[in-house]
Amino acid sequence: MTRLTEDPRGCMIFGRAEALAFLEERDMASLKEKAERPWKEDYPVYLRVRNPIFIDGTMADCTSFYELIETFKYNSFPQTKLRFDQ
Repeated sequence: MTRLTEDPRGCMIFGRAEALAFLEERDMASLKEKAERPWKEDYPVYLRVRNPIFIDGTMADCTSFYELIETFKYNSFPQTKLRFDQ
């Protein structure tokens, strides 16, 4: 789980969770929700998660997503490692 930040500029990792499978009838904002919160017109998709674990600290204690990728390169994600190894 990440959050966009200005200083440092980028995404900071503040936790992890398991994503639930997407179900359109459940995970799209309704017309009522969009009327109540106009920003949901631009961001209508919900990502539902379970078993979240958060860093016990502040955003300053978090790891930069971009630094992680720069450090581990293709080893950052299972899919990129799989493609690299083929």
